Parts: sequence; structure tokens; C-alpha cells
Amino acid sequence: THVLNDSHNSSFSLVNKFARVWAGGESYYHCYVYFVNTANWKDLPFGTREPIDLTDPGLGLLVKVRANGYYSCHIDVDDEEGSAPGVGFLRFFKKIVGTRDSFTTRELFDYLRGKIIERLTTILGETIIERKISVLQIASHMTELSNAMLEQMKPFIADLGVILSSFSFNSINIPEEILGEL
Repeated sequence: THVLNDSHNSSFSLVNKFARVWAGGESYYHCYVYFVNTANWKDLPFGTREPIDLTDPGLGLLVKVRANGYYSCHIDVDDEEGSAPGVGFLRFFKKIVGTRDSFTTRELFDYLRGKIIERLTTILGETIIERKISVLQIASHMTELSNAMLEQMKPFIADLGVILSSFSFNSINIPEEILGEL
């Protein structure tokens, strides 16, 4: 067995001393260790802070609604068929973590919630118009809207290195003050 350290190899010792002088006395072996939580996070809440504008295809009016619900996700640990190991982790690090030395699950959840709300208005609006669902009849289409949102959000979130496992609207409603005006 050959060990590269000062006590067993005088050549390595000389190279190591030269390298430390060249590097200003610091070790030139740098290593970063990242710990990634691979748990499936369930029942993460999302919701619109302010009502969002949707066009009701039945009424032909612009209606303000609030939406909230839950989603589940996990960091992509499944390597794609034929790709190098760790592709999912690398995508997550490049797109979300970046050069930060720490990134908490709370920060991840806040970031994903923002991305969901960012896309919610567009996807929900397009789905309601395409399927001709009146805002007043939304309650009977919650599963359909949840599934449409999940299918359209999956590729967007996967591009960030995160897998969206489930998405469910808890409520899509018209605020009381606006409902009285209709």
C-alpha cells in the first residue's frame, strides 16, 4: 500500500511544501460538501395573497378569485435513462442553489410557492376558458383543475431539478365583497 502523506513519502512532502508556499500558506485541496434532503415533502401550502383576475367564459366578465391548496414535491434523485449519475442534483444546484453556501428547505418551499403562484393565473385562466368553466361553477371542477395544473406545472418545476408529485386545489373562490357585486 502506498500512502501519500508527509511521514511515508518525502517526495510528496516536498511537493506539498512547494504548493503551500505557492498558495500563500493555504491548502490547495478545497472540497465542498453538500447535504441534500431527498425526502418527499407533502402537503406544502400555496395560496394567492391577493385575488387574481380571471375571465369568466360564461359571464364574459373579468372576475377576481382567490385560490389555495397543497402540493408535494421532492428533489430529483432519479437519474434519467442513459445519463450520467447525479443529473437531477446538478440541475437543482445550478438552477436553485447557485453559489450560496446554504439553502434551507424553507427557502426552497418559499421559492416554489412563488413559482406556482407566478404560473397559476395563466394556467388556471387558460384552463377555465378552454373548458368553458364558469367561475360560479368552479367547485364542481376542482379535481379537473387540480389535474390540469399538475400536468402543466410538472415540466416547469422539473426544469429546476424538483419533481412535483401532487397538486391539489383546496379552494378557488370569489371573495365575499366581489360576490355581492355579481
